[in-house]
Amino acid sequence: MLPYFPNIYPGELLYSVLARYVKHTGLPPVALVNVELFGRRHAIPSFDLPFGLAQLALLMPNKSYAIAKKLLLQLTLFKYLVRFALPHVARQATRSVLKGVVADWYLRLGMATFKVNRVTRLRFCPACNLYMLKTYGELYWKREFQLPSVVVCREHQQSLFESTIDIRLGSRHAFYAADPEYCLVSADTRMVNDTASPSVLEKLVGLANRSVDILDDKHAFKSHGAWTSYYRRKLEDTGFSITDRHVKQKRLYEAVQDYYAEVFRNVPAFSEISNLKWLSPMARKHRHAFHPLHHLLLQEFLDNQPRYLPFGKGPWICSNPLAEHVGKPSIQKYCVHSNLGHHVAVFECSCGYVFTRWFDHDTGEVGPNRFQHYGPLLKPKLIQYILEGLSLRHISRLLKLDPKTVVKLANDLDIRHPWQMKLQIGRYCHQAKRTDIEVTDEENLKNTISAKLDWDKIDKDLKQAVVNEVRRIRKIAPPIKVTLAVIERGLQRPHWIGRRKHKLPLTTKYLSAAIESHAEFRLRKMVWAIKQLQQNRLTLFPSHITKLAGIRHDAFKHAQPKLSAYLH
Repeated sequence: MLPYFPNIYPGELLYSVLARYVKHTGLPPVALVNVELFGRRHAIPSFDLPFGLAQLALLMPNKSYAIAKKLLLQLTLFKYLVRFALPHVARQATRSVLKGVVADWYLRLGMATFKVNRVTRLRFCPACNLYMLKTYGELYWKREFQLPSVVVCREHQQSLFESTIDIRLGSRHAFYAADPEYCLVSADTRMVNDTASPSVLEKLVGLANRSVDILDDKHAFKSHGAWTSYYRRKLEDTGFSITDRHVKQKRLYEAVQDYYAEVFRNVPAFSEISNLKWLSPMARKHRHAFHPLHHLLLQEFLDNQPRYLPFGKGPWICSNPLAEHVGKPSIQKYCVHSNLGHHVAVFECSCGYVFTRWFDHDTGEVGPNRFQHYGPLLKPKLIQYILEGLSLRHISRLLKLDPKTVVKLANDLDIRHPWQMKLQIGRYCHQAKRTDIEVTDEENLKNTISAKLDWDKIDKDLKQAVVNEVRRIRKIAPPIKVTLAVIERGLQRPHWIGRRKHKLPLTTKYLSAAIESHAEFRLRKMVWAIKQLQQNRLTLFPSHITKLAGIRHDAFKHAQPKLSAYLH
């Protein structure tokens, strides 16, 4: 056990504690100090990722493994370095560093690959130094000042300064205490230009606060997928993402550039990241780790943006006339998708009622509610209205729908109704007409339908319409897959054919042969790509074909025998 160990000052770096120990004890030479502290003659002290904590903990009064872990988490920059690493990487790093294996962990954490300059000169605040001398009689290196994302003192809101100690140039085995001779104030060592505006200092203080929060953070580590979801929600809340798959990259880049433009001009240490090449990958799906500075810059920006709420703050009002809570705010969330260049929000209530509203992201214009689905409350209520003998228009007013939609809903729910419906091949054309039959119950309703449809004729005409639509789809370039959904949309009959296959044998038989499998569609795309390359007189390399077709490269090998006729 060490006969003497200095008191640890508030916010002090472990490197500083050991440097003061060496200074107080006056132990020469350097090799003797390393043997005494770490048990190794050639130990290399590091202020950000120290070595030999387990050995050092055994020499302290309360020697235990817990002391070593406490030193690592509370007196070093380790928590900052691993905060955004994968959970298993952070656990492995913790175990290895405590065991003294630190040779490659700066590289394994990805820090060496980031274009963020590693801190090589220990930093200090002149105002804090005056307080230290007055209170403790000596100076020490503060832990938070050595973080790459901290260039100002949070307490005094002024620029930090770099010391004259460069860890790359001095002895690798020596400890340098924060002596006044190393802490010289000059324009060359200033971290932030003295011309920086108050708004720049405010942003830098916010960045410093977030950095220190990491050192005190007790939250669990997140996977790449969790960070992707986190930033997608933030981007949606601030209007930079319309859906969870579409981010307005150009708008985000311009906004971040404008937000930090003055910061980058006044902080030379941030020059390497001012091009924002890291921003686009962070807004997309995370496939690798990012430097803590990148995370903090993006979080600071997003948290200071106004929330984008095109429909106001939730919960939102349910307009289901069949529900008891109609007109009350019972919808907790909505999802957004793009539809032919428009942005559409889908609201779904717990009662099953679904409606949509469109909005223009650029102008802020919002459309009215548009019914989409009623839910389980519709069928029993619609049957009740029909049994009561209410007219179609009366029912449509009660349901707040137009008569055509009421007839369509009744047909989709297989509810027999006393209204005639005329079906044209090109589109629906409902004729709402009351019959003279009096309906007394649901059973009679099913047996007293006056409207009869000639399904044989409908099937024959529909088959020809489907044949023409399939031919049209196959002519589209670049190719799109022939599916039932695509055919139905082209005929303006979404979900109509699929629900009536048992009544349309001719159409169903043709569809079974016309609808493409994945392999058939890939083959057709590659044939199209080959023809395009031949028209442009380009070489038919497999990589060129698969890239133009938009498929995996290995798919070419499986389809090559069938493509031989097109490759000559």
